[in-house]
Amino acid sequence: MARAEAHLRARPLRRVRARRRLRERELSEALGVSRIPVREALVRLAAEGLVVLPPLRGAASVG
Repeated sequence: MARAEAHLRARPLRRVRARRRLRERELSEALGVSRIPVREALVRLAAEGLVVLPPLRGAASVG
């Protein structure tokens, strides 16, 4: 999870178009990890307000 979270923090999320979908599968494949560490990292980033996690829709950038 630490690797996934570090990667997501390093991405310029503020420069990503607002509400752009962050797909767990694409992120996990790019990092070479399973989807669970990516999902856990997204939950932590959502707690900090860096991404949003609408119910049943996946994560999205705040913008």
